[in-house]
Amino acid sequence: MRITKVGTLVSTNWLKDCLSSSSADKLRVLDVSWAHMKKPGVGYEKFYKKQHIPGSIYFDLNQCNTPTKYIPFSLPDTNCLSEYIGSLGISNKNYIIVYDQQNNSSAFRAWWMFKYLGHSAVSLLDGGMAKWIADNYEVTAKPTTYEKCNFEIHLEPKRFRSFEEVAKNQETQTEKVVDCRASEHFHGNPKDNNGHIPHSKNLPYSTLFKPDGTMKSKAELKELFAASGVSFGKPLISVCYKGVTACGVAAAAEILGKEDITVYLGSWHEWSQRADSKDIV
Repeated sequence: MRITKVGTLVSTNWLKDCLSSSSADKLRVLDVSWAHMKKPGVGYEKFYKKQHIPGSIYFDLNQCNTPTKYIPFSLPDTNCLSEYIGSLGISNKNYIIVYDQQNNSSAFRAWWMFKYLGHSAVSLLDGGMAKWIADNYEVTAKPTTYEKCNFEIHLEPKRFRSFEEVAKNQETQTEKVVDCRASEHFHGNPKDNNGHIPHSKNLPYSTLFKPDGTMKSKAELKELFAASGVSFGKPLISVCYKGVTACGVAAAAEILGKEDITVYLGSWHEWSQRADSKDIV
């Protein structure tokens, strides 16, 4: 099975076949189930240790992360992260497949982060662990380990936007902001920590998926963007609450061929604390 040209998403059937083919040694399947803002190791105990896809390794999104007041889920220290990724046996030659055991959001964040690190050979398991189990594929509690190797980072800073850049865009309006929080938060009262960035459009993360957790078809995604008032005529800035589910909207846009899209790292958590009152509606 060839894995040189793989899309944003891979199906459970594709992954099952690939894991039993001669290409399996080129893959690194990562369970990135996230123990929300906990210390490293908690997610391993809570998720991976109990069950996971055979051959997958646990990738802890809490590793190398130093929370700040404005950005609780910040970008990891790159030197630390390079060492950590290499310690798991992941090299720049590996094709990475990410999945989670939750609602796909941490998998999208990991997918986007690897692209930020300059590793474009990464895809996301469509539907995650839930779809894998629904398809009656095997799970295990036996951990997988690989020999330590080197992983070099070549940052692509354009993958993320800062507060200052999003604030400047309020003046220039050169990029369209799409907010994927639930509509009740997007349209809610700023006094209750709700509201949104002026001129932004709302495309809730939950609407991207079918009932089985897989992403909707291209035609359906195109309709979603259009119905939300999001055209692809301008570059996009994807926003959520803490820079996690926003990566899912970025993936949906990429599936539709959109290349100039970025994620606001601090998202609403930062904006609601730092922006002027006129920039919160």
